[in-house]
Amino acid sequence: MSSGPVSRRPQPEDRVMAWKTPKIVEISLAMEINSYASAEID
Repeated sequence: MSSGPVSRRPQPEDRVMAWKTPKIVEISLAMEINSYASAEID
């Protein structure tokens, strides 16, 4: 028997996840808010 390291199949948790920072884009809709709902709770 060999006393060397035992190899195993790669597991999903072994993968390194890369994160890309989201890019924020502001879009002008040329709209105006004419009324607001009341924030009061009766």
